[in-house]
Amino acid sequence: MLIVIGGLPGTAKTTLALPNWQQVVDREYEPWDRERVVVDTAGQSPRQPLALLLRGLASG
Repeated sequence: MLIVIGGLPGTAKTTLALPNWQQVVDREYEPWDRERVVVDTAGQSPRQPLALLLRGLASG
């Protein structure tokens, strides 16, 4: 399967090939060893989750 991304200002059309299942299975994975930032945007203004995300990025 190919995904074509185009029409973004200042960019050329880009084609991305999705990996097949064997490529996913063969990929090297590392455990996630940090806290994760979860941003729930329900019922919030756009600035509220942005501020939460920026605080999370600054702390970690």
